[in-house]
Amino acid sequence: MKDPIPLYKSYSRLTAINNPMDFTFIPDYHIPDLPLKRYVAQLPNDTYKDPQLQKILHNTLPLVEKAFGLELLPTYSYLKKYKEGDILLPHRDRPACEYSVSLCIDTNTLYPFLLQYQGQPVVYPFVMQPGQAVLYKGPVMRHWRPRLTKHIVHKWSGYEINVDQPYAYQCLLHYVDKNGFYANQAGDVFIDVKNGVILPGEGGEEKYSSEGGTSGSAMKKMDPYADIDGDWQYHLSYMTDLS
Repeated sequence: MKDPIPLYKSYSRLTAINNPMDFTFIPDYHIPDLPLKRYVAQLPNDTYKDPQLQKILHNTLPLVEKAFGLELLPTYSYLKKYKEGDILLPHRDRPACEYSVSLCIDTNTLYPFLLQYQGQPVVYPFVMQPGQAVLYKGPVMRHWRPRLTKHIVHKWSGYEINVDQPYAYQCLLHYVDKNGFYANQAGDVFIDVKNGVILPGEGGEEKYSSEGGTSGSAMKKMDPYADIDGDWQYHLSYMTDLS
């Protein structure tokens, strides 16, 4: 049986936690206990700033700061519960997700989380089990998940798994650089949770079109990440994925 965890030869790009990069894999980030798993299982599929998850967001701040080598400020936590048939479309995150953690709370399968630099052919696949996490720069790294099915094949290793009623519970923790361009995002204060929209003030409403798209000239002027490539995605939602 092949180990489902190793990545491509790009695994050598990963680094020790005290050497910051755009992304890294931590095999023992946090071990969710059984009460937490039971608690999470009872929450809605998508849960924004749940009190218990907010505690994790704040309690693990020192670990994330050590990983990226920066002073950070928490913005928000988010629970994403994937079930059979769900998919996470390729995207990059809004500024409030400048530094992110995807922490596996519970799963019964081997559901890959895929990362890619825009314009580059290499895809970095991660398979997390409970207590494992990927740290990444959401606005820099394009990321997605394939459709969750009973039968999963990892093309990079040939590993296969079959599970009835597959699921994966991910806790997303988001932070911004305390001394950076988006320090004012701390607490995710520019989000209207009731209506699910980004309010004016996150960097200038002229960045957004009425359809939730982007204004290229405004982005390049105001956004330090905007010149990475031409297809930066913003979306007028407090969620970190497109649905």
